Amino acid sequence: MRSLSSFFLILSLCALMVPEGAWAGEDTAPFKLVGGLYARIVEEPSSLFKAVITVQEPGSLQAVEAFVEQGGGVVQAVHGRRIQVEARGRLLWEVACLDGVLFVSPVRRMVKSSATVHEYLPPVRGLESLHSYGFTGAGVKVGIIDGGFYGYESLVGEELPAGVHAISFRNDGCGVSLCPGFSHGTAVAEVVHQVAPGAELYLVSVETDLEFQQAIDWLESQGVSIVNGSVGFLACGPRDGTSTCSQAAASLWDRGVLPVFSAGNDAEDHWMGTPRDSDGDGRFEFEDGVELLMFSVYRDGEVRVVVNWDDWGDDPALPASDQDIDFHVLAYDLDSGRMFRVASSLSEQAGLPGEAPVEQVSIQASASRLYFLYLEDYSTTREFVVDITVSGDYVEMVEPANPSGSVLSPADSPKVLAVGASTADGTVHPYSAQGPLWNGYYKPDVVAVSGLDTVTYGERGFYGTSASAPVVAGIAALFKQIHPSWGPSQLARAVEIWAVDVEQPGQDLVSGCGLVSAESALASLSPLPSGQGLFLAARHDWSGVTVEMHDDTFLAGVFTFLDPSDGGRAVWYGALGHFGDHMAGPASLVAFRRMEDGGLDTTLEGELALLYGDGGAVEIRAVDTLNRELFRWSAMPSSGLEPGEGTIHWWSSDDVPYRFLFSQSSGAVSASILYYFDDDGLPVWSGAVAPTSSAGWYWMSQWAMLPTEDGGMARVEVLGGPVWLFMGDGYLSANLGPFGPSGIVELFPARF
Repeated sequence: MRSLSSFFLILSLCALMVPEGAWAGEDTAPFKLVGGLYARIVEEPSSLFKAVITVQEPGSLQAVEAFVEQGGGVVQAVHGRRIQVEARGRLLWEVACLDGVLFVSPVRRMVKSSATVHEYLPPVRGLESLHSYGFTGAGVKVGIIDGGFYGYESLVGEELPAGVHAISFRNDGCGVSLCPGFSHGTAVAEVVHQVAPGAELYLVSVETDLEFQQAIDWLESQGVSIVNGSVGFLACGPRDGTSTCSQAAASLWDRGVLPVFSAGNDAEDHWMGTPRDSDGDGRFEFEDGVELLMFSVYRDGEVRVVVNWDDWGDDPALPASDQDIDFHVLAYDLDSGRMFRVASSLSEQAGLPGEAPVEQVSIQASASRLYFLYLEDYSTTREFVVDITVSGDYVEMVEPANPSGSVLSPADSPKVLAVGASTADGTVHPYSAQGPLWNGYYKPDVVAVSGLDTVTYGERGFYGTSASAPVVAGIAALFKQIHPSWGPSQLARAVEIWAVDVEQPGQDLVSGCGLVSAESALASLSPLPSGQGLFLAARHDWSGVTVEMHDDTFLAGVFTFLDPSDGGRAVWYGALGHFGDHMAGPASLVAFRRMEDGGLDTTLEGELALLYGDGGAVEIRAVDTLNRELFRWSAMPSSGLEPGEGTIHWWSSDDVPYRFLFSQSSGAVSASILYYFDDDGLPVWSGAVAPTSSAGWYWMSQWAMLPTEDGGMARVEVLGGPVWLFMGDGYLSANLGPFGPSGIVELFPARF
């Protein structure tokens, strides 16, 4: 039961300490100490606390800062409407009583993503070849955010580049490299340098989420192209990419910088689900009849337990949860056979500002005990997703466990490249965090090799997604040197498209797009031929893409078939976007559908990217709005045609609405793809490739691919004879026969 005597103590202190007219009112001020600060300050009012003050309006910042400093506190960081301070409990009571202060909460501390297992792993595929071509990341600036870089100075000029820039935003005296316990970032920097030895490194040490935001702003001001973060946050907001920490990292992407973050190592130490109290005893069940979550450690050490649930509201920066959960941790001593309570988390969630849907404790766990956690339904009115992470260097077992949704923030952001950990052959380590997120979004994006040699951790001793993320950051730096015009979206899509598929075929929730590789980047070193034309998927029958370019703009039409389990019918998409160095897009992908009133519906389906290599080959990848892969193909130009060869056009006509014809005609061969709708309003496409006739006439037998009754697909020849096209001066005359408009139709170049 929460202490009423403590409540009245704070109430009286507010009245005694704050000058008349300065406080918000004795009925609300005590509730402004949220996230467990209330109880901690009551017990230790003279102790120093790190806390974050959130004000109602930015105009209140200066007055609150002055109040803290006059009271003997220290202002450590300011961003937006939040102020990070270190102050004694009594002063934080006074601050909570100030008019203009919305709430006062604990700081949110980062967690690192290293792991402790050991085996030998060889280097990244293709890395040595890129280095031999002179691609080392030269001219590329890479930022590294971490808790600290102890010992980095002694490595400068050897394991680290000669020019290293370092700054600290920590406020605990550790600086960049003053505390021996914070050498994690040094190992991360070593890995980036191994992969991209020519890159310029910027090292930034932080501890809290506000300092993390300061680091992001500073790195962007230094002109970095890539930022590595082998760190994450457990209680910064919802686990769906919308937390304040995820938004901070995503702001790098919006400013032209690629963020690369470790996915986390909590897959085996995590549970996510929708708990229910089916027997009405006030305790939630993790599974049918299971009300206790058990965990243990194989060595004595600190364990942090975080319970986070889906009640953050529309703005995670200003939570006001009214779904109140508490939890308790019991210990069973294996020597004495006694069971006793070791910790409880009883924060208030009554719908007031600052009351986040988070409960957390830290305990000193013993290897001679088993621990049991149970969730108490203090006051809830609906069902919601609950996320539990048992975090610690020596956690051995969590039961029941559920790896789904274990990706850390900010790696859960759509604008962050999330990296899991694997062996050299792509076998994903069991600890590597998995998706999907709370909202169904697919993560991680890729996996990379772990178990690396560093001076910091010794031979083969640096494991975890912390080691994998800087591998990807380094590879992205090489790609940036090869293609300086690429921004974060192009770099991220290249990393994904060039990844080697592992685990289940195609994208999955364990390995993402697959194992990161530098090998395929060699195919984009040659000057790029024109990327226009008809390209057919090499291993996906009767599918492909048509591309027309105008200067740096491309228009693509994708034709394919749905999986037989989804009906097997034809589908076609369009995308209009920017064409850069070897990369078209990524651009918004739309699906074309006929509406009931006969109009054309273009529905946003996701994103399309085309990546060109040697010999006219193109890699094609599309994802839906939840980052689920729609298709990933290797495609080649149609037989007898070269990319950009001959006359290439998209054609359409207002007289024959919602029919689009793509044609590519050279001196010897002509190819066409016709996109249209059948009498039932379903999308259909048909195609033809044939030798060119004399006098500008192109005789082509038309065909289409249609689903069969057994769930397969069959090529159907047009029964009414050949199709013919005649290229005029700025127009195309076509007789498209049964598949499309009958008779002669004049088509004109599509406008975009």
